Amino acid sequence: MSSPVDPLCNSWQHLYQQACAETDPRKLSELLSRLEDAILLRQTELPIGADHYEERVAMELASKELLRMKTGKLNWPEKAIADAN
Repeated sequence: MSSPVDPLCNSWQHLYQQACAETDPRKLSELLSRLEDAILLRQTELPIGADHYEERVAMELASKELLRMKTGKLNWPEKAIADAN
């Protein structure tokens, strides 16, 4: 019998918390990739409207922190990130 899957384990909020705490660059890189995917997916799931304003703002802030982690913790060149935007 398999154990139940926690629906929050792949939520963008959970992945963000994990990424903020991760110190291993290899694991952090994987987490950041999963986090980007989770944020993009969640953005497409949310209907437009004021009901989800706070979550949208939180995702925007998490995305900015994700970029800071890439340059600060993973030593990605800032120019490469600027070019991607």
